[in-house]
Order: sequence, then C-alpha cells, then structure tokens
Amino acid sequence: MVKNKTTGQILRFTGIRGMLVRGEVDLAFGDLYVMPSWLPHISFSQIYKTDYDCFVVPGPKPLANWMALIAPFSANTWLATCASLLLVTVALFLAGKLNQRKSFIASFIFALGQLLWIQQPRFPDGRASVCRLFLIWCWLFAATILSTVYRSGLISFLTRPFAQQPIDTIQQLVESPLHKMMFSDFYKTVLLNSSDPHRRQLGHQLTTTNNISHMMALLETGQWAVDSSLDSLNYLMMTPSGSAHYLHVMKERLFPTRSSFGLQKDSPLKARIDLVLQRLTEAGLIDYHRSMKPSGRHPQSASKPTLVRFSLIDLEGAFYLLGIGILVSTMAFLIECILPVLLHPTKIRCVFIKK
Repeated sequence: MVKNKTTGQILRFTGIRGMLVRGEVDLAFGDLYVMPSWLPHISFSQIYKTDYDCFVVPGPKPLANWMALIAPFSANTWLATCASLLLVTVALFLAGKLNQRKSFIASFIFALGQLLWIQQPRFPDGRASVCRLFLIWCWLFAATILSTVYRSGLISFLTRPFAQQPIDTIQQLVESPLHKMMFSDFYKTVLLNSSDPHRRQLGHQLTTTNNISHMMALLETGQWAVDSSLDSLNYLMMTPSGSAHYLHVMKERLFPTRSSFGLQKDSPLKARIDLVLQRLTEAGLIDYHRSMKPSGRHPQSASKPTLVRFSLIDLEGAFYLLGIGILVSTMAFLIECILPVLLHPTKIRCVFIKK
C-alpha cells in the first residue's frame, strides 16, 4: 500500500495484496498477516497459524586464538583473582614485618608462585611462623582450585573453537552497530508507540522497505539485521545454499503474528476456505507441514570423536605469553645486575680490590 507522504492518500497497491484489490486473482497465499489497515480493501480467511516476528542477525564470529588465555575466566573472576593475590601479598608482608623481616616484593613473588604452581625454595623471610603457615596453606588450597579450573577451561577452549556472544535480546540489538531493516511501516509504528524503551529505540533505528529480495540480500553483507516471520527465517536457516550458515535468529521475539489466506473484498469463497482451513487445523496437518524441513537438506550425522592437533595458530596466545614472560624475566635479571652497581659503587670496587 503506497501512500502519498504529504496527504496520506493511497497511490497504488503492490504485491499479491495489490492483485487482490485489482481483482486479478481470487485467492492469495503468502504468509499474509491480518492487519487492520487492509481490512477495507481485502478480506482474510480465518487464522490458520500463529507465528512471531523476529530479527535475524549475523552469526557470532570466532574470537582470536590468543583470547583463549583469558576466555576460561570471566572479567569478574580475573578481578577477584588479582584482588586475592594482592590481599595475600599484603598479609604475608605484614606477617613478615612482625618477624622483623619485611619484603613486599618477596611476599608477592611467593604468593604468585603458589598461584602458578611454581615450587618455592623457602619462605619470603626465611622463617615459618604458625600464622604464616596457616596463611600460606589457605592460599595454596585456593590457588590449586583456581589453577585446576583454569587449565581445564583452557584445554576445552583450545580443542573447541569459541565465538563471541550472539545477539539474542532486543537490548543487545539496539546497542549493536548493525543497521536494522523491516518490511512495511506497520510494525515500526507499533514499536514507536511501545511502552518498552528498548523497543521504542529500535523503532527509531529501523529502516523500512517494500523489497523483500533486497532486504534478504543485505544479510550477506554482515552489516544488517533483518526482521521477518520466524517460519520464514527457520526455512532460510535450513537451506544449504547462500550465507544462511553464518546467520543467527534472535531468541527474543518482537510480536505474535496471525497469518491467513487473502481474498477479494467480500468474496463468496470465504466460507468455503474457512471450512477447509478449520478441518486442516483440527486434523493437525498444518502443524505437521510447518514442522517439515526443506527438501534436499539432510540432518547431519553424529560426527565421530577425532583427535585435535594443535597448530602454531592455535597456540598463538601461549607463545605470546611465553614471550612476555621471557621479556619480564630478562628485565628483572638486568635490574638485579645493574641496580647494586648504581646504588653501592664503592662497595663493589672494594670487593674487586680484595680479590
């Protein structure tokens, strides 16, 4: 239904509804939603199915391999681990201060070594009080649990590819940089008048079109989110061709929609069509055909477990971590060699003279 944007007058009708208005066909079937704006122009049969409108978005992309090092723990878990490490370091430092032997760096290295499962040659201050033993063994118990869980998660992320968090809610869709497109202006108006702030914001971000082919072609660019009926999207996702394998149907739906057959206004065929649809619905044939998969698409057989061989790309993050560790240890070694010379140059010369 194409209207004049200034006056609101209907200029022409397009598509299969337009063919009904012009009397070119008697019956139309094409997932037609029962919309009040069309009731003065065409007639609808009884509702034969209830569907949902929802968005299809680009599928989650795989994360970089180096992120496998941080993926086993969430951000909150990493923060809690670092905070615990700092707390234990301070506690060891204070315990050593009571023994007149205080070294914050030694306490930190000792606590970090236990977290990384590095065997410690001695206590930070060379002594073992009861309080320190209790503190150290409590931290060792916690470090054992953390390191075991982390290693298990790291192995699972290395052996199985992992991806970004998919867009499944309207709030995530609104906050994403994707362009949003919807067919027709009807549901955009509904979104703009919604009581939910995220739906209203989505209504302002929407672009509408009357060209479904163009709308579906935009999905291949990976920059657009497109709205359509859930049945149509499920059919699209099950087709073996195209980029359907890289798409993701959101879990949160927009609206429940009611579909029916379209007829000419006040068509005498309506009573007979309604009777046939009623019998098909009661017999369960409509639900049966909706559950069928497209022809040519065979269910994937259960794959046999195979051994995973790690390549250099898979272990990219581990090599980065190894390089950082070597760099830090080298810098620490150089500082230990240079710092005594800068702080006590006279003492060093005396030692050389005696020798």
